[in-house]
Amino acid sequence: MVEASLRISSGIESRAGVATTYLPQPVLFIAYPEVMTDNAPPPKERTRAPGGGRKKSFDTDDVLVQAVDIFWQHGFADTSIRQLEDELGLTASSIYNTFGSKHDMLDAAVEKYLGLMDRVVLSELRDADDPLTGLTEFFHRVSIGVDGEHRWGCFVVSLLTENAGRDEQINARTGAYFDTLRSEFESALRRAQAAELLTPELGTGDFESWVQDQANLLLVNLLGINTAARGRMGNAVVDSLTASVQMQIESWRSD
Repeated sequence: MVEASLRISSGIESRAGVATTYLPQPVLFIAYPEVMTDNAPPPKERTRAPGGGRKKSFDTDDVLVQAVDIFWQHGFADTSIRQLEDELGLTASSIYNTFGSKHDMLDAAVEKYLGLMDRVVLSELRDADDPLTGLTEFFHRVSIGVDGEHRWGCFVVSLLTENAGRDEQINARTGAYFDTLRSEFESALRRAQAAELLTPELGTGDFESWVQDQANLLLVNLLGINTAARGRMGNAVVDSLTASVQMQIESWRSD
């Protein structure tokens, strides 16, 4: 506890040898030693704890969806807090109080984006009655979405190429994304075999090795589509790449 010195005026003064008494309001003097020296540290700035103060007047999920678009357009490094303020319509204090930092905001945006992709795109692949048709539809949805609202997969490729392995947190999220895609592709191919949709020769030999190889092939094709879209190579190139992988998928179907 800081020790304070206290002095209250007596309210008594001597005038021409005569003591005169009056009753003013007491005056309180509090002296803190640490602010009375030349080496005193500056007073601490008052900060508001996250979540304190006025209630947020914006929807966090909506902000994260917008943030995905901003980071996709400009890249993480070239996106400034001022730019986020202008494009999101938020103050810097709102961004910091809600997300912590620009990097934390990016991480939350990636998590939001991948969760949205899982619910909207991958769920349809999982639930497809015909797994091969589900795969072709998956690539169709990716191809028409890369220039649309959600840019399926494009955002992840953008982060991957920009960071090039330098950010462990982003690498962990993108790595988990690729693992999920690979797993979903493998699962679709196994379901296709169980439903006897694959040509018989694909079921001979080491089928699991074939499944893993084709899942990797599909993943590489997906990255190619995303990269073409990210590089703004045009819809014709994206459509051609998509049609090529769809033909490959249909070639596995039994007659």
